[in-house]
Amino acid sequence: MWNKITNRILFGYSIPILFLLILGLVTYLTTIKTFKLQDDARQVENQIQNVNEMSNGITQMIASIRGYLIFPRDQYYAGTYNSGRELAVQKAKALETITDPKKRSLVNQLIQLSENYHEISQNLFRLVDANSLDAAKVEASKPRLAKLAETKQPLLNELASELDQDNAKSVVLSSFSLDCWSLGLD
Repeated sequence: MWNKITNRILFGYSIPILFLLILGLVTYLTTIKTFKLQDDARQVENQIQNVNEMSNGITQMIASIRGYLIFPRDQYYAGTYNSGRELAVQKAKALETITDPKKRSLVNQLIQLSENYHEISQNLFRLVDANSLDAAKVEASKPRLAKLAETKQPLLNELASELDQDNAKSVVLSSFSLDCWSLGLD
């Protein structure tokens, strides 16, 4: 008889303990997954910030060459151009971490646009320094902010879409973990 009561007691207490162990394991795994998704979202946010800063650098380059055309040989605009160029190159290097082929293609298009504008700018600086302002005006009309926005926007849309997906998954996993805990506490 003692054996039967002991077995029943051990069996009765083992079921809730087993349930709590499984609950702890599920909570741990969903928390790890949530942290990974939040880290991925942070990386995408950094990529969006790098795209915007690269765009700002390119915009600064365009504004500087137009200022240099209006005020020839003013070294302020050459310095502003160089800082914009450095910013664009620095952020382009930061965007090399993107591995998704579609996004990589869009990043390469943005980098190529930056390089094209750099070549145009170098030609414009040479023409202004040679006092060939009519040809420099033609060169200054080539870089367009609308083209920059056209090139940048699809990349930002892709990154924003990925960020939204990561955030949605993170919310679902967090709520799942909370639901599991509320089941265990009831």
